[in-house]
Amino acid sequence: MLVSPLVVWLIVLALLAAVGTPLAAAALPRSHDRGVAFALPIALVVVTLFTYWVGQVSFGTITVAGAVVLLAGLSVLASRVAPPIPRRAALETAAVFAVAFGAMLALRLVDPGAIPQGGEKFLDYGLLRAVLRADRLPPEDFWFAGKRLRYYYGGHLTAGVVATLSGVEARYAYNLSIATFFACIATGAYGLAGSVADWRDRSPRAAGLAAAVVVAFGNNLAPVVRILLGYLPDSLVAEYGRAAVAGIRAPTDQAFQSVIGASNWGYWYTRYVLDGTLVVSPSWEYVNGDLHAHMMAPPFLLLVAALCFAWWRTPRTDPRRWLRLLAVAPVVGLLSLTNLWSVPTACGLVALTVACAGEHPFPGLDHGPRWRREVTRHLSAGVSAVAVGLGGALVAAPFLLDHTPVSRGVGLFPPRSALVPFLIAWGLFAIPFAAALLPRVRSWVTGSRRRAALVGVALVASVAGLAVDFAALAVLGPLLLAGWVVSRARADFTAVLVLAGAGLLCIVELAYARVWPVGGPERWNTVYKVSMQVWVLWGVGLGIVLGRWHDRLDRSLRALGRDRDLPAAPSRTALTSVLLVSLLVSAGAFPALVYDDQVGPAVSNPDEAALSLDAIRYVEDYYGDEAAAIDWLDEREGTPTILTQAGDETYQWHSAPATLTALPTVVGWKHEAGYRGLEPYEKRVNDTATMYTGNWSEAAPLLAAYDVEYVYVGPDERDRYDDPTFSQPNRQLVNFEKKPGVTVAHESGAVTIYAVNETAMCAAANVSCSRTQPTMPPVRTTK
Repeated sequence: MLVSPLVVWLIVLALLAAVGTPLAAAALPRSHDRGVAFALPIALVVVTLFTYWVGQVSFGTITVAGAVVLLAGLSVLASRVAPPIPRRAALETAAVFAVAFGAMLALRLVDPGAIPQGGEKFLDYGLLRAVLRADRLPPEDFWFAGKRLRYYYGGHLTAGVVATLSGVEARYAYNLSIATFFACIATGAYGLAGSVADWRDRSPRAAGLAAAVVVAFGNNLAPVVRILLGYLPDSLVAEYGRAAVAGIRAPTDQAFQSVIGASNWGYWYTRYVLDGTLVVSPSWEYVNGDLHAHMMAPPFLLLVAALCFAWWRTPRTDPRRWLRLLAVAPVVGLLSLTNLWSVPTACGLVALTVACAGEHPFPGLDHGPRWRREVTRHLSAGVSAVAVGLGGALVAAPFLLDHTPVSRGVGLFPPRSALVPFLIAWGLFAIPFAAALLPRVRSWVTGSRRRAALVGVALVASVAGLAVDFAALAVLGPLLLAGWVVSRARADFTAVLVLAGAGLLCIVELAYARVWPVGGPERWNTVYKVSMQVWVLWGVGLGIVLGRWHDRLDRSLRALGRDRDLPAAPSRTALTSVLLVSLLVSAGAFPALVYDDQVGPAVSNPDEAALSLDAIRYVEDYYGDEAAAIDWLDEREGTPTILTQAGDETYQWHSAPATLTALPTVVGWKHEAGYRGLEPYEKRVNDTATMYTGNWSEAAPLLAAYDVEYVYVGPDERDRYDDPTFSQPNRQLVNFEKKPGVTVAHESGAVTIYAVNETAMCAAANVSCSRTQPTMPPVRTTK
């Protein structure tokens, strides 16, 4: 059961990538690999969007097969105009994908469980299972029976499409999807960085590999800083080490005991760097094993950046130039379904690309006074971004019209980041960007007065940032200025990536989305979701910079070996070497520590390592008294509504039967309060308590109103509803076996599942059972 799903899954991915290659080559013809790095993401965009739209009427194997037929037809058309694919570049790209896929697969093999604790794995598995169980889209909400999903499910739909094509069950598709999206991130970073480097006549391989390592495997400087602090005297750590634990929500002395020193290493706390929020990278998220919305968006965000770069390189007179930019719209549509937080970033990339292009985007407007040219350039950038955004909104319209999360708008001026924690979070990028961009500003800007003015503006921004407790401005201000000058003076796409990331970080220091749960740390969710996007964009930019330094160092070493003069000053060569090695060590510390901690024991004791890709294997091991009952529910046809304990205590083994089978329960985890509102959520929590503990004259109408077909009574329900302190006094779990219209449908372990006959129940109870709860359009059930 381990090898077969893996092999079939990889075969399907290979076929999708092969069919998508002509489309990628047509869309990205000037890339050094002719777009091969994005062949799989482009194929996934096509098949997912087709499935999404047709799935609004009917979803299943036939729909997915139709999506593949469409992909094949588009591929045949694209092959007529697509340039030939360089074989070597294609093989190198495939090798990058294979290494990244295998590296993540190794982690998932030793820790495959989609458990409820420590992340959103429970939610993510339920979303994937719901997609595979659905007969139309959006699927029924497994935590809010009778309603369709309101949460982003585009990435899970993509995973579901591959699972449907390969016939792989959700329990295996979950971990295989994690490895797939992770490998797509690494491959996309490799392809984009390599193409930008090749455009500048530099080594695409060095830049691409550096970008793939930084984006997919790198992490912030917290692990290195905290381990190094462990070698210092405790007195020095207590005096100067507080900034290294600023993000950990605990007293300082407890935080020191938790994370300082190599013996206290653990990946979990590396995301706690900035006070009141989280900073994550792809490596952290994928090591944690979630399959969450913001984790599945980066491959498509990188595709947006690649399409922008293709527009950048296409001559103004080429009519296909704007077609490449318009091709961003369907990708933005998929991003809207997958992770709406990425949509403003994608549109912003389009605006920056048009605004920073070396030439005016429209030849006919490239005349007249300078101010007129600048105004029309920026108007063109704004219009382009709006057009792409509106196109994406049309693509995702059915979802966006129903996606109404609880929000109180935008908040301004949250608590801002301190200087040292900000550098720990982002210094891996900010320092080399400054080292790379600032000298180029000096060499490209002519005139001593103009140089002095730029230096003055940069110094004022830094000093002002420190003076008003805006440390991010002190760091990002010079980068924004240098990035703008470099992008305009030399039309350098690397600077666009730097500008995009720096702009995002400035925005989240000044504003935040007031989304549910309101009342916690103000910018928790905003920085958390945006930091992943910054890491991806800056990671590609850093890969290009590292590739440039590698080329310079390589030329110096070759010259030294041939006893020739160095092409750069020895001091500059030495500095380049130190920076290059330091950055690679810093970026590689996190994956090295993770593999030593998680994979190392399995390698050392292979006989004891129970390797698996089964995301729910742990249920049999840890919840064996419920495993058979959950399997029985999973075998039911359609989506009959079940009643389980309300999951208002999140990240616990609550609502498990609904989550693991995608059979909708009346109410599940409290996440639904963010999707539906607190009042509707709490009403269902109270109604669930009444159905389990109330008088039959109260419970029966509610069972009918929610169309409950099965009542699940397991350890969780007995613990919750037999507790006299839980609800009203003198209430306890109903003896369902003695109630009319209710029979035992299944009994195993510590679980009894009751089947509800609505007509017999309401007639015998002599109560009105008119359905008062709003329901979805009809779905298949067992009734």
